[in-house]
Amino acid sequence: MQFAWNYHKMIAIGATGCGKTKLIIDKYLPLADRLMIIDTNNEISTMTGLKKTRNIMEWSPATP
Repeated sequence: MQFAWNYHKMIAIGATGCGKTKLIIDKYLPLADRLMIIDTNNEISTMTGLKKTRNIMEWSPATP
């Protein structure tokens, strides 16, 4: 897992079931003021209730 705190960017890569999503929700999302989450299975939006879009042209900080 890599954290780039100075730029507020993060990429999480790991095996299925290793805790990536939980780590992101618990440690990273509370620190983020603007979000763009690329989550191929919508797991983060499902677990957090965040708004979501599948169309990149609709993206905004209010709809990560």
